[in-house]
Amino acid sequence: PAIHWRGAWPARVFGIFACLALGFAWAAWRADIRLADALPAAAGVFPDGVMCGDPQPDGAVIWTRVAPPPDGLRTRLLWLVSEDPAGRRIVAGGLVFAEPAAGHTARVRVRGLRPDRWYYYRFAGPGGFGSTGRLRTAPAPDTMPDHLCYVAAGDQQVVDPWRQQHPVRQVVVAAH
Repeated sequence: PAIHWRGAWPARVFGIFACLALGFAWAAWRADIRLADALPAAAGVFPDGVMCGDPQPDGAVIWTRVAPPPDGLRTRLLWLVSEDPAGRRIVAGGLVFAEPAAGHTARVRVRGLRPDRWYYYRFAGPGGFGSTGRLRTAPAPDTMPDHLCYVAAGDQQVVDPWRQQHPVRQVVVAAH
């Protein structure tokens, strides 16, 4: 019997392209291609860099400020937390908005991290990624660390010209 290819041609082409797409997706995953490699550093998008604070055993707060966009509206940002500086072992991430009412700042309470560990975090916005920050989670409540270093710093709203400038004071308490 003769084989007729007329009706089966579109289905076969779709099958071939689907297999190729899956193969490329698998190869990209195996090669550990990261979003950070695809986007350049965002010069000028994050004028204040990145900050973190309020360490807890399971997380911390990370935040940044973006340069206001020309339309003045809110800006959507991607945030990522990883176990390594290169961002290959991502453990948390999501989307957050930098709102005009908050001075175009974005703030995230990161949860689900392990206690007493170093992590690295980044924000990405229009134009690419900002600088990489580093945070350390607090020790677990039922543990006693060998040493503890606590730093407290005060700052001010530097983008508001009506506020009086005060010197920054730091207090460092170290118990060994």
